[in-house]
Amino acid sequence: MLKKLNIILAAIISAVASCIIIIPNDEIEVFSLRFFLIIIITFILSLIIVLLLIVLLFVIMSFTFRKEEYEDIPKRRKKLFNLGVEFIIDIVGVKVKYFGLEKLTKNQKFLLVANHRGLFDAVLLCHTFRNDNFVAVSKPENFHLPIAGPWIKGMGHLAIDRENNRNALKTILKCIKYIEEDKYSIGICPEGTRNKSDGLLPFKSGCFKITSKAKCPLVICTITNADKVFKNFPFKKTTMEFHIVDVIEYEELKDLSTHEIALLARRKMVENLNINETIEESKQMIE
Repeated sequence: MLKKLNIILAAIISAVASCIIIIPNDEIEVFSLRFFLIIIITFILSLIIVLLLIVLLFVIMSFTFRKEEYEDIPKRRKKLFNLGVEFIIDIVGVKVKYFGLEKLTKNQKFLLVANHRGLFDAVLLCHTFRNDNFVAVSKPENFHLPIAGPWIKGMGHLAIDRENNRNALKTILKCIKYIEEDKYSIGICPEGTRNKSDGLLPFKSGCFKITSKAKCPLVICTITNADKVFKNFPFKKTTMEFHIVDVIEYEELKDLSTHEIALLARRKMVENLNINETIEESKQMIE
C-alpha cells in the first residue's frame, strides 16, 4: 500500500511540477524530447522526495516510544508497522512463497521455531503473522539499531540475553505467560544467532521450555534465501520460501524433555532443508 501511495503521490507532484516548468515556457514543444525528459526527471525526483518523507515519518515515530517493554500494542501503531514491513519487502524486491500455512489452527497461540539465515528472517515473520498477535524473540543488539530498534521494542518484541542466564530465564517466563494468557504467539530461532554457513548451528534447548511449560503447539518452520536479500538488492529480486514443516500438538510433546523436543525440531528442519546430518550428529548439536 505504501509503495502504491509513493507512486501516486510522486505522479501527482511530478504532474504539478511539470506543468509549472512546461506551460510558461514557449520554447518547450509538447511531446518533444525535452518535454519527456522533464516529465521523467520530475517523476524520479518526486519518487525520491516521497520516499524520504515516508522514512522521516517512521524516524519521527521511533522517538515517541517508551524505553520499557510494551505488552499492549496500539492498533494504529500495528497498522503503520505492518505497512512499513510491507513497504520494505516491496522496495527490496522480495517475493515470498508460502508452504503449509493451512497446518496452523486459527485462534490458537503457539511457539514457532525457525532457522536463522539473515536479518530478513524477522521481517518475513512479522509480515507473515501481521494479522495475528505475534512477537519474536531477538538478541538485545537488535533493539539498539537506529530507527529499527525502537520499532522492534515498540511492537512488543522481546530481547533475550543468552550470555546472562538469569535475564534469559526472565524472557522465557514472559513468553510462557504470553501464551498461557492467550495474548501472543512466540517466534524464536533456536540457533540463537545468524548462521553464515551451510547447515544449522547448535540449538539452544532452553527455548523449548516455552512449549512444554505453556502447553502449546510447536510450529516448526524453515526460511530460505534470507541471506541473499541484501546481496541481490537493488539489481536482482529475491524469492524467499517459508515452510511450515510441521505443527506438533502439546499432547505429543508432554512426555519429552526439552532436549528431546529440540532434537525432534532439528531433525524436521534438517529433512526439510536437505541437510546432510545424521541423527547422532544432530544429538551433538543440542545444547
